[in-house]
Amino acid sequence: MEKRESFIPTIHFFDDSHIPGHRELVKAVHEQGGRIVVQIASVGSYVIGGDYTGIPIYAPSAVEHLASKIMPKEMSEEEIRQVQHCFAGAALRGKEAGYDGVEIHAAHNFLISLFASPYYNHRTDEYGGVLENRSRMLLETVKAVKEAVGEDYPVWVKLNSAEHMDNGIALDDFIYLCEQLDRLRVAAIEVSGNWSAIASKIGPYYLEAAAKAAKMVAPDIILTGGIRSTAEMLEILQTTKIAAFGIARPFMKDPDFINTLQQST
Repeated sequence: MEKRESFIPTIHFFDDSHIPGHRELVKAVHEQGGRIVVQIASVGSYVIGGDYTGIPIYAPSAVEHLASKIMPKEMSEEEIRQVQHCFAGAALRGKEAGYDGVEIHAAHNFLISLFASPYYNHRTDEYGGVLENRSRMLLETVKAVKEAVGEDYPVWVKLNSAEHMDNGIALDDFIYLCEQLDRLRVAAIEVSGNWSAIASKIGPYYLEAAAKAAKMVAPDIILTGGIRSTAEMLEILQTTKIAAFGIARPFMKDPDFINTLQQST
């Protein structure tokens, strides 16, 4: 998403030269009758690949990342605005490439989620302290993206509902963020969290938080993490207002996972 983070081994979208390649991907999905949303992210201090020698690693505060063990540079307000500008630019390129929507990644202890976390955010300016300030980075980024792509283009947000650590995001914080995103009229909120801390759990990781949010806000709520059974999904659809499910790693581990799901009905 940012050229500064181009050392990371992932799909890039930081300038217009990437649009043709993305357009081919979108075309391939559409030709098979599918829909595709582009997810844009800045990893911040959660750097787990690539050579970042001589490249500044940003975070809301100079707090060592628990996963990467990197001690980042505290961002200036100018650097915050630059990152927001990059998100808006990537979202607009996604629209131009033909994606059916865009998702802002604000979970998994990537950059935007670090701002919301009281563990990682020790700032004393308008981006730190009380939850209203810690949510400012996310909400301003959503506004910048929506201004770039227009109100009629679907904007999703992937959001942490829990961090599973002392002084991390709590359920009340998550609900507050959902309510603010509702006011900004995002199309969907994908509910996730620091999944690696509870990866051994059986069943949907964040069902309680997702179900609570689905009762309180208008955007579609997408439940992600621990989904392994069609029967389970059908029960959730029938007993909650959750609209959809996110499944990723099972398909990467087993390309035939769709048949496994169908057999689990």
